Amino acid sequence: MKTKTYILSLLLSLISITTLLGQKNLEGITIGEIAPDFELPNTQDSIIKLSDLRGNVVLIDFWATWCSPCRQKTPRIKRIYDNHKNNTFKNGEKELIVLFVSLDKNKTIWEQTIANDSIEMFTHVSDLKGWRNVAAKKYNVKKIPATLLIDGEGRILAINPSTRELDKKLRKLRKFRIF
Repeated sequence: MKTKTYILSLLLSLISITTLLGQKNLEGITIGEIAPDFELPNTQDSIIKLSDLRGNVVLIDFWATWCSPCRQKTPRIKRIYDNHKNNTFKNGEKELIVLFVSLDKNKTIWEQTIANDSIEMFTHVSDLKGWRNVAAKKYNVKKIPATLLIDGEGRILAINPSTRELDKKLRKLRKFRIF
């Protein structure tokens, strides 16, 4: 009887793992749609609302301090930002804003990582609820890093673009090309 229980338990675990791995990240989020709005506190506990950033090109990056691929991606985001931060965009967007949405639970570690990674120039928000983060739930984030590019009207332009794709999209959005 113990063997049957063990086998049944093992099968249920495998089914659960397979189901979790089969879930699509950002399911229901579509290019061309208006990005779902959310509001979260920043590191100073001021509320940042995504819709308040309209009029800018916004790069949303879902991440966490404990996520190695997220941390490895950060220098690439910094380079993208440095390459496009002073651009004027075709649709009148004022600037490129990078919005880091953290899935952390510990504010001290979150703030220390921001400082250690030298990413203070970006906008950082989190409700410190981990995977239950309100924005992550709205965007159906199942794995991180997850990235979205949004135009000045709040429309989603790209979902999980590679660094090269992101750079290309931002170059196309430029009002004036700088060589």
